[in-house]
Amino acid sequence: MKSTQSRNALSHVRGLGWLAMPALVAVAVLSLSAVACAPPSGSANSPKATPVTIISTPAPEPTVPEIPLEPSSTPPRPGFHLVFADEFIGSQLNTRLWTSDMPWGSTTLKEDQRYSPDAVAQSRGVLTITATPQPKADKPYRSGVITTEKSLALKYGYAESRVQIPAGAGLWSAFWLTTTVPQDHSEIDIVEVLGQEPRQAYQVLHYGFGAKKGKALHISGEPELSAGFHTFSVDWEPEHLIWYVDGVEKFRVTENVPSVPMVLIVNLAVGGKDAWSGPPSRNTEFPAELKVDYVRVYQRD
Repeated sequence: MKSTQSRNALSHVRGLGWLAMPALVAVAVLSLSAVACAPPSGSANSPKATPVTIISTPAPEPTVPEIPLEPSSTPPRPGFHLVFADEFIGSQLNTRLWTSDMPWGSTTLKEDQRYSPDAVAQSRGVLTITATPQPKADKPYRSGVITTEKSLALKYGYAESRVQIPAGAGLWSAFWLTTTVPQDHSEIDIVEVLGQEPRQAYQVLHYGFGAKKGKALHISGEPELSAGFHTFSVDWEPEHLIWYVDGVEKFRVTENVPSVPMVLIVNLAVGGKDAWSGPPSRNTEFPAELKVDYVRVYQRD
């Protein structure tokens, strides 16, 4: 999966600081003649941006290495350094980095899922969020979310994740940033994908307070996003927001750029009849899985 990059899970990060906890997995094999030793046992009121559709080339199919590697120290853009990362190595979610609930709780007004820690698992360097029906519960579906509510409040930086989204009506995959300040509508949707439109990636900025809120929206045409892993990124600086898919710039905003700290969220929602994604159809396949290869955050030197 990350065959050209080394892996690492950075430790608890708060505000803009970070502490590194390097993890090293080594495997040694020694073969001498007939002797073999077994080896030891990741501006309100400004006009909206005009949507433009851009077609990008498909990402190559990922490969999962037998041995997890440490993350690359090479930033995606010159002048940046790594401040937060999870390569999802091991079998347990790093609870010092992630909380398995929304900052405002698991109940949502229009969606039909209840978020549960049991819907989040990781193995072989990939985190999987699984949505399943639960007809006898208060919500008809169970799904998962991870947030940096207790570890990272980001103000400016380059956030990136490599994910594979599930296809199917009613499924709503998202990688995004949002403030937890009451009445502040600031939100940066790095990517949102509706399962019934797996070739369309939404990049959205929400901004403003109270009645003075607005939105800048872009939809990029992509290859089948459920067929493999793709990298989604945003460069958030005081003067601009720039969205990327597989390293290709898709959308740029220079007005109403948020200037408040935000938490990072990855989730798989299951919509209801009043939700943006709509409800699942009889053809929506469950369990549905959102797979996450890594999450990394960089800031300028």
